[in-house]
Amino acid sequence: MATNLQANLQKEGASLHVHNRTESKAKALLKEGAVWESSPADIAQKCDITFSSMFADEGLISTFKAWLTGKPKKGSLYVDTSTVYPGTVKQLTADATDAGLPLDLLDSIQTDWRYSLINGSQVIQHTCEKHA
Repeated sequence: MATNLQANLQKEGASLHVHNRTESKAKALLKEGAVWESSPADIAQKCDITFSSMFADEGLISTFKAWLTGKPKKGSLYVDTSTVYPGTVKQLTADATDAGLPLDLLDSIQTDWRYSLINGSQVIQHTCEKHA
């Protein structure tokens, strides 16, 4: 869970709903007023923007597919900062399209991790690819 991002959104007054496969990892956010959701599907039903960050393809696949079962509203935004294979992202984009929720593929490449860690910020470059 990318808790720094969520904590900053919370400080700015955003309504924050959280889910983590390990509930204890969300304790700090819950203590600050975040709402616990029992699954990614619940997040999809209640939130316009969903953020995820996984350390492996399997985690992203299971989370994203569970999010899709919640039938997110058209126009919902799914932002993922996981380090996974590009083919995984393309497959999940196809799964979303098959589920009736066409997504734009947004490839994110983290750059200069040493600079990012030293300065406490994350440097991200984006490229967008439209899907018909």
